[in-house]
Order: sequence, then structure tokens, then C-alpha cells
Amino acid sequence: MKEEYEKAVRAVFNEDLGSDSRPPALIYSDTEEIGDAFELLFCRNFHSTASKERTGAEKGGRVYRTPEAFREGFAELGPEEEIVFLCFVHAADSCYEGNPDRQNMVLSRMREYMDEIPKTHFTRALLVDCISGDMLPNTKADYAFAENEYSVYIDAKPEGSRERFVSKLEKCFAELTAENGEWRKTKQSANRKRKTSGCMVNCLRVQNPQAPCFADGDMKQLQTGLSEAQAEETAPIHSAKTGRYVTSLWDMFSAAMRVLYFGTPGHIYQMCGTSAAIGGADLELPKNQMPAQTEEKHPTAERGEACIEHSLADMKLRAIGWKPISQKKDLSQASTAPFTENAGDDAAVELALHRIYGGKLDLIKKLQMDILKEIDRICKKHNIRYFLVGGSLLGAIRHGGYIPWDDDLDLGMLREDYERFRKIVPTELDERFFYQSYSDEPDCHYIFDKIRLKYTYFSTEFSNRFQIENGIFVDVLVYDRTSNIPKKQQKHMQSVSFWLMLINFRWVDCPNKPISKLLLPLMKAIPWKWYHSQFEKVLRKYESYEASEWLIDGVGQNLMKGAFPAEWVQELEEVPFEDMQVCVPAGCRAYLTHWYGKNYMELPPIQSRLSGHTIARLDLGGYLYGDGSLYQKDDKAGELYCR
Repeated sequence: MKEEYEKAVRAVFNEDLGSDSRPPALIYSDTEEIGDAFELLFCRNFHSTASKERTGAEKGGRVYRTPEAFREGFAELGPEEEIVFLCFVHAADSCYEGNPDRQNMVLSRMREYMDEIPKTHFTRALLVDCISGDMLPNTKADYAFAENEYSVYIDAKPEGSRERFVSKLEKCFAELTAENGEWRKTKQSANRKRKTSGCMVNCLRVQNPQAPCFADGDMKQLQTGLSEAQAEETAPIHSAKTGRYVTSLWDMFSAAMRVLYFGTPGHIYQMCGTSAAIGGADLELPKNQMPAQTEEKHPTAERGEACIEHSLADMKLRAIGWKPISQKKDLSQASTAPFTENAGDDAAVELALHRIYGGKLDLIKKLQMDILKEIDRICKKHNIRYFLVGGSLLGAIRHGGYIPWDDDLDLGMLREDYERFRKIVPTELDERFFYQSYSDEPDCHYIFDKIRLKYTYFSTEFSNRFQIENGIFVDVLVYDRTSNIPKKQQKHMQSVSFWLMLINFRWVDCPNKPISKLLLPLMKAIPWKWYHSQFEKVLRKYESYEASEWLIDGVGQNLMKGAFPAEWVQELEEVPFEDMQVCVPAGCRAYLTHWYGKNYMELPPIQSRLSGHTIARLDLGGYLYGDGSLYQKDDKAGELYCR
């Protein structure tokens, strides 16, 4: 066992940190073996050069396993030395079920450790709480549950349950955020901006950590299954005996270190074996005795269904750069390989979409339709014309609703309707929704407006960088007039494109070239209002040119495809879209040919049936259970501030 732990620690530091020094660490663990393993992360170093050449101080940090020992060692800390407080609780253990006395004992002991954290030193604090598959919601659909979605579930569980115990652990640990106010103002990690005091608090939920010391619940089933597979020699890895979702020990270590050093303060992260390697199974079985994959199909493959199950979603963890460090075959790949090789295209697409959206794509579309119906209500009341555009228009014509693999909804308007929409809708929207524009949200600098659903997250890799409303959304785009002369049209589009680039460069704020490092400080001296006013001035250059017969998509993704005739969108007609009638341009066939080519009615190749968005965070909170009122706590600085 000791060799396996050391292998895990070596892999973690080679991959993530590579530092020669370890901070002093205070560690609490309800499982002695895991406490010993985490101790290795801080008290021992692994180097490619001979360790004999290094001093004792270079070989490792100081680790304290009790508050008393930490209190005695505190005098040795330097005035600017940072501290790590790591707390591990195996909440999946059956000993906690229906045993409030044992739960309270752990909570009380954890508070004793928390009380020892000095306010004079900067502290990285991490709670690692482990859950099992039977602690997940038993929903009809197979979901990958995000952070707030799981919080809704465990907060509602009865006293004494293991799920409620997890909720209490996190709320107890969140008390450390009271000393953490300054961190709410920034998403910078401690690596980028050194702190001399305060506490950076995070939580990591781990589903089914795999280690011999966990002989309970899902892990007991896994170990039994692997042993039987070894004896039978033909049992498939995806057999129900073994289960699919296990997290290897070293992947758990690497995730813990990634969150400690690269996580955003105040946030909860999750990891699950669907994206971890089969990894630690060889803690129980020698590598040459691992069961081989057979040709037996997963039971659902017989029905032509995707092989998917409940799990925790790890999208946020991956967004901060974590990835499995084990080189073994991904267990989810092992369990689905026979299925995807033998099933048809539709099933393969379904499985791919499930991996991206955690089984929630249909619910995302339903929530977007709720937004659309609210927009439709207000627009009809005030006689504001809108119509479907882009992929939404293509879906309406080709599929009678959404493109099956699409994840957004795009509406278009002409400038005169758009300006009325901007003035009227923010004041009449139902309280469930938020009107997002650069004039309504100071930190938002999209050049088109969005209507978002509050208390949800649907962040792209781009939007996830900013502390703005990032919920389920509908895009509202505007089409502006341009010149009737092709050369002037081209010049107009180039000017618009330049200002788009300038605004995005200023907003992203990540200079990567010497010239950009010089320009950015100068650009920051100019108020944001000036950039947006200049962009709109350029975009609306031909607004008063009533003889214009051409339009440009100045705020969409198709600007450089060229201007298109205004007559295509002058007249509207209604078509079915999901469960309602929606307006589309009367010239939509010509419009779609312009954007997508003459074969727009043909389905693209299977490898292209994915959305253009790269999702960084997807969390529907209480809406996952049909009622958004179940979870109306929201702090963009982090979930722990709401616990």
C-alpha cells in the first residue's frame, strides 16, 4: 500500500505543482489510511536527482495531525508562511447513516481543527467529502449532478442521513469564509496574487474513491466484482457487478491539489469516476490479472440505448485544468466501447451529448422555451417583431423545433424593433428572468443582449471567466442596414469587425504579446461606455439611410459572410417550433442558403453533430427537480458563501 500511495503522490506533483517546497499542513481525516496518504503529499518530496544531495528542509514540509501538535508547531512558522488545512471525511461510510451522534462527533472534531487556523497567516483550506452512488438523487433520467443541483438534494434530506451529513459538513466548513471577505472581489487564485492573511476556502466532493480501506457500499461491490471477474476470467469490465463510476486514489489526490492551488475561492468542485481512470483497481488485483474486456454488450445496448448512469458532474473541476493523471483506460470508455461500436449513429450522438450535458440537454431546451414564451408574450403585447435566426431557424425548417444536438436559441430583430425591445422588456420580465446587456450589468460586455434564467449556470469557456449572470439564455441579435454599394458594405463590415475585436481584447484582459501588454494599460484608462458607444456608432452608420436594401449581421457570428437582402426578413410567417408557433422570415429559404449552403436540409456528418459552444459549467439548481424555487441562493463569488 505504501508504494502505491507514494506512486500517487509522485504523479500528483510531477503533473500539477513540481515545487521543491511544501507548506506546513494541518490534516484531519476520519479514515486513518487516507490521512496517512495525504500526509505524504506534504511531508515528502520526490525528485529525479539523488535525494541525498538535498537538505531535510527541502525534502518535505511539516504535517500536523492534531490541533495540539499544530499549536506546538505554530511557533516555528515564519511570519509570511502560508498554511494548508485539509479535511477528509468519508461520508459514504454506512457508520454515519442514522447515527447523528457519530456525525456530531466528526463535526465537533472538525471545528476543533478549524479553531486552530491562525488569522495572521494565509491559509488554503479544503474539505474533501466522499459520497457513494446510492447517495445521489434517484431521478428517472440519468443525470450528472452539478454542484447546486446536488446541494438542493442533500439540503432537503432528513436529519441523520448521510446526505444531510454532507450538507452539514459543508456548511460547517463554510464558516471559514467569514474570514474570507476579500476573496469575494476577485477570481484570481492565490498563485497569481500572494496573500499574507485570510483564508482561501474550497470543497471537493468525490464519488466512490477507490482504496482498500473503503470496504463499504459501492466500493465493496466493486472489489467483490473485480475478485469475481478475476476468478471467472470472462466477466466484462462494464458488468453490473463492478459498477462504472469509481475514482482512483491518485486522481483524488491530484484533484485535491489542483483545487487547493488553482481553484477559485469559495467554490465547490466535484469529481467522479466517469472521467477518472480505472486506476486504483490494481491496489487489489495485480496488473496482469485485471479482467479483460469481452464482446458482451451492456444490457441497454440490446435496446439501442446509451449506456449512461447517475454521477456527479466534474465540469467545473476540468475548467480549472484538472485531468486524470492515470494512464489506464477510462472506465466509462471501457463500459461503452462495445455499445458505441455496434450501435447506430443516433445512439452514438446521444451518448456524446450525454457526456457533454450530463443528460440535461432536453431540460435546457425546455427552460429556454420558457424564456422564449415570456419574450413572445411581451413582444405581442407591444407589437415588437422578432423572428428565429441562425441554427434555431434551421431547426424550425428542418426539424420542426430544435436541431437535436443544438443547445441555444437565437432570435433576430431589425434595429427599430430592437431598440423598443431594449427599453420595454427589462421592466416587464417575470422575476425568474434577467435582462443582460452591457448597460444593465457593469461587468458584461457582450455586443448583443441575452435573456437569462436566474439561479442557473450555463457558462461557456468564454463567459465562465467573468462574474456575470451565466444562466440558461436566449440570444437576441440585431440586423442593421448597410450601404447598397458592395465596396462600402465591405468597408462597413471591416469597421464593425475591428471594434468587435477591440472590445473582446479589452474584456478578456489577457495580453499574450509584447505590443498587447503595452496597449492594454492604455485601453483600461478609457471608460467602457466609450467603447460601446463607438461600436454602436459604427454599427448603426446607415441607420437613417432608408434607401438601403441590404442588412448585416453585425453582432452575430456571420458578419464576414457578407450582407444579405433586407427583403428576406421584411415579411414574417409562423411555423411550428417545439410546442408553439414562432415567426420566421418569409425569405428563410434564401436566408438559410446564404448562411449554410444549398444543402442545408441534409444532416451533417455524425462527427459534426455537436454544438459550437464549449461548456465550462452547467448547473440547473432546483430546476433539475422541476421547481426553481427549491434553490434561489446565488453568489457568483462561490457556492460556499451560500452554504
